[in-house]
Amino acid sequence: MKSALNLPLSAKLALLLFTLLCVWDFSQRVWVSADASMRDTTVFDPVAYTLAANEMSPAITEWLAEREARRQAAAQPENETSKEPAIPLLEGGTNLGNMRVRVRAIYTATDSQTRLALLDIQSIEQRSVEIIEAEEGFTVDSYQLEAIDVNTVAFRSAEGEVLTIPVFDY
Repeated sequence: MKSALNLPLSAKLALLLFTLLCVWDFSQRVWVSADASMRDTTVFDPVAYTLAANEMSPAITEWLAEREARRQAAAQPENETSKEPAIPLLEGGTNLGNMRVRVRAIYTATDSQTRLALLDIQSIEQRSVEIIEAEEGFTVDSYQLEAIDVNTVAFRSAEGEVLTIPVFDY
């Protein structure tokens, strides 16, 4: 407190002037008189502020109708020609005739010690997917499962062509 008394007179006057300015600013911003919160609405004439009904120029109406007709015309052929099934083909699969085959896993049955392949088989046209446990001799659309190795499965076609399909790596 003693340090405030030791200030020069000009500093004290500047501090007093600053304090008065802050009080005046606060009173103008925050202290609102009771009269200011009551609004006089008798002067307001709502008829002077009525707006015309929303109207659109005929050119804009015609343009919007033309645009909507073009959009509908463009959408119709798309609906007719896009008869593609919603289910995509199996990723990482191999086509064997009309079927798509993907090898999920290869394992050995504990009771019979035969090797089995867990296959995803999908019809290319219908896109339906089946999960099948297959052993050697299993047939997929004229392709016969010939061999099940550690990481691959071999199919032989009716013409004698051998297709080797690896285990799908997710």
